This record gives sequence, C-alpha cells and structure tokens, in this order.
Amino acid sequence: MSILEDIGKEYGNFLNVCLLVIDDIAESSADLKREFKSAKLPQFRFYPNIKTGQDKRSASFEIVIPNTDNVKKIYETVLEEI
Repeated sequence: MSILEDIGKEYGNFLNVCLLVIDDIAESSADLKREFKSAKLPQFRFYPNIKTGQDKRSASFEIVIPNTDNVKKIYETVLEEI
C-alpha cells in the first residue's frame, strides 16, 4: 500500500484499490491460477472501467511494479501499462 500512498502524495491522483485477503493460499491457488493465470501474490492489476463482469476480468492484466523506491519510476510504469 505504501506505493499507492506515495503515488497519491506525489501526484495528487485518486486510485481505486481493492484489497483481497486470502487465508489459505494453498487452498486458493487453483482458483487464482484459473482466474488470473498466476498464483503469485500480491498482484497489482488493471481493470478497464468500460467493461463489466467476466468481460472486465478477462480484459484485466497484472502490472509488474519495478523493484525500486523511486515513486516517479513506479508511476511511469503504471501509466505506461494502462
């Protein structure tokens, strides 16, 4: 969450965030793989606003955040992906 807070402080933009808590990753991994094609957590995903339901999930994709503390670089990566 600190990445999102840093981007918000730096650029003053609003971000919609959804945090899903998974109690048992081993039990949920099959569902994660089926839904998102990956069981790796955490995931930072983009969801298009113009779609709904299964179309929205199908059009979503993971944004790979660079391993850096440079908020500007992270912000540029997110903007480039979306």
